[in-house]
Amino acid sequence: PGPDWISTMAAGFRNGRQIVLGYSPYAPQAGLGNLLERYDGVSKAMQYMGFAMAGMPYMGVGRNLGYTSELFFNSKGPRRHNHLMSGDDDLFINEVARGRNTTVVADPRSFMTTRPSPDLLTWVRRKRRHYTTAVHYRFGHQVLLMLLPLARAIFWAALIWLLVQARWREAIVGAAVQLAVLMPITILAMRRLQAGVLAWFALPLEWLFLLLDPLLYTS
Repeated sequence: PGPDWISTMAAGFRNGRQIVLGYSPYAPQAGLGNLLERYDGVSKAMQYMGFAMAGMPYMGVGRNLGYTSELFFNSKGPRRHNHLMSGDDDLFINEVARGRNTTVVADPRSFMTTRPSPDLLTWVRRKRRHYTTAVHYRFGHQVLLMLLPLARAIFWAALIWLLVQARWREAIVGAAVQLAVLMPITILAMRRLQAGVLAWFALPLEWLFLLLDPLLYTS
């Protein structure tokens, strides 16, 4: 972390906020595994930080988050999740975070860079292990997190179907909305999180993860 990490994160504890969610990017290195891990990390960050900013916090990354001791002890900590291999930080936030007590800090001075997985296989194992915590989220969050990738998959499947059916006008309108409206928002968010060259690969990586995520989850 930088020299202003503590003060930047601590500044989030204003106006009665008890939880501060930060961002922890993976350090870049050569290799396909690192590219996938970094994209997965930044896309998940955009999702959980975006949900929190909309008043629906559902998770945090233990490498960079804060909460008050009062909240921790009043909730008796993450004791309910001690039997799990991982994810106690994630599930503790899911249990106690609400729109009124949670804030997000996206200032680059607050970023906590994390050492990446040494290889692709290690990342796959870590990601599969992470999925074991998702079933313990609050039910509404599970539904939302399932609907988001499902909606994206349906959109791209529908676009392919329109192209196959030679319905060019509808296909062009759909592609224009994605490329001219939604994709620039994604790229701007990635740039704010200092994702670097990942922003230029956002679209093909999204397609890849629409296939990869279900495979890893069902495995």
